[in-house]
Amino acid sequence: MNKEKKFSKAEFSDMVIKTSIDIIANEGHHNLSARKIAAKIGYTVGNLYNVFSCMEEVLMYVNSYTLDKLLAYMQDSLKSANQDDVYSKMYAISKAYLEFSKEYLNLWVLLFEYRLQEQSIITAQYKKKVQSIFGFVADTIYRNIEGGALDLMTFWACIHGIAILSSHGKFDLVYKASEEDLIKHAIEVFRGKAVTQA
Repeated sequence: MNKEKKFSKAEFSDMVIKTSIDIIANEGHHNLSARKIAAKIGYTVGNLYNVFSCMEEVLMYVNSYTLDKLLAYMQDSLKSANQDDVYSKMYAISKAYLEFSKEYLNLWVLLFEYRLQEQSIITAQYKKKVQSIFGFVADTIYRNIEGGALDLMTFWACIHGIAILSSHGKFDLVYKASEEDLIKHAIEVFRGKAVTQA
């Protein structure tokens, strides 16, 4: 146990979350455990559970970090888009989402492929962060185009599907086209749908 320095509850919590992020980013969430975290920070498993109710609470905070990073990543991508062209913005955030899924693969996998079982630990702040991702996409796309929310969700499910196929190395087995070509085609299909409805 680390007896050289006393940490406040907030400082200790931050240390656990940062260590968990590092482990998951490098080894995947399947290799995360309370024992491994405790060993890396020089404290005991008991110390960890004095602050966190369970490991799923730790995972929720890791996901919260990833959601913040994903939102910032997509927001930053708009700087390179034509601000007067919503389809240019669609391409920018779609490409950014795909790049994020590659650069932060293990954190992205935890965010979308692991379902938190302990629903009681999910905070209102966490739910708000989840909603902020979809809110950002809606503000960028849906509110600038005559179309329905269902069309928007279908489009984004398509982009997410491209990311999943890519992350699992199954892309070339499904269709012989580049990821960027599929993103562009999805936008063209959405553009045709929007134009038809306008």
